[in-house]
Amino acid sequence: MGLGRSTLDARLVSIALDTKCRETEDRMLQWIPLARSWHLLTRGVATIAVAAATALQLPVGPDFPGEPFLLYFVAVVASASVLGRTAGFVAVAETSMASML
Repeated sequence: MGLGRSTLDARLVSIALDTKCRETEDRMLQWIPLARSWHLLTRGVATIAVAAATALQLPVGPDFPGEPFLLYFVAVVASASVLGRTAGFVAVAETSMASML
């Protein structure tokens, strides 16, 4: 009798774990589209950082000629360290184009 009872308990625990694993898997799969959309968010924040650096640089450009890269450096380093490598590359490309203004 004791052996049959432990086998039944083991089966019930196994079924409960399978159900819980499926629920967890379903919740994780729901987050995939959101995680993929974060790339757009990080690129947008990097673009805003570069735009802010450009907006600060343009009025003081005549006072400090040849120094447009200080604020851009801060924007690139902040974007790369906080938002990741892709956002850093986006910031580098954008600051390269913005430095020609």
